[in-house]
Amino acid sequence: MKREIYGKDTLLNFSSGTLSLGTLSTFQAEARKQGMPNTDYPFRLLKDYSFKEGNLSNMGLSGLFNDHGPSATYYKIQNELIRQAEVSTNHKKVFIKKLESSRWKQVSLHYVKGRDQEDYITVNAVMRGGITEKQELKYTDEDHVEKLTLKGQDMIYIRYGNSHTKQGLSWVDEKNNLQYFISNSIKSNLTKEELLRIAEAFIR
Repeated sequence: MKREIYGKDTLLNFSSGTLSLGTLSTFQAEARKQGMPNTDYPFRLLKDYSFKEGNLSNMGLSGLFNDHGPSATYYKIQNELIRQAEVSTNHKKVFIKKLESSRWKQVSLHYVKGRDQEDYITVNAVMRGGITEKQELKYTDEDHVEKLTLKGQDMIYIRYGNSHTKQGLSWVDEKNNLQYFISNSIKSNLTKEELLRIAEAFIR
């Protein structure tokens, strides 16, 4: 391991930690532990889509790199891991340092229709600390975009013209400082009205 660390032009690799959990109860417990609000997510959406997997993401790596490459923070962490390797006496191969998130966190829930893995719904909820308050969604001239209101909540709806995603629905939960985005796969036959019914389950 020392040879790999000290090798010419070799840097330690960092990646954003995403925790994937396959049971809803475990996912909810971990989401609460990580400080995510509104973790009472439904197991089933409509009558056909059931919970398949939940992901928790920390977006805390932005301070490790800049326009010129690794930052001073990066090298500080790297040196700390090198020192751990140097003093290790049990032939440990992997050294881990947990990084605190400096920006925002995200949960992503994946629902599938029966056993069809290609017919799915994805629900993303992003904590908005430090990001813009505007609902900014990427779309093209081929997409249909409209504003609407559901249960007093302003939303943006997109029906995609040429994408792996069929529809998208986004809104901001001001009370809990979350931005939601619900989408369904191109194979999904959900209507716009059904997508809105799904959104009702997440409006607090």
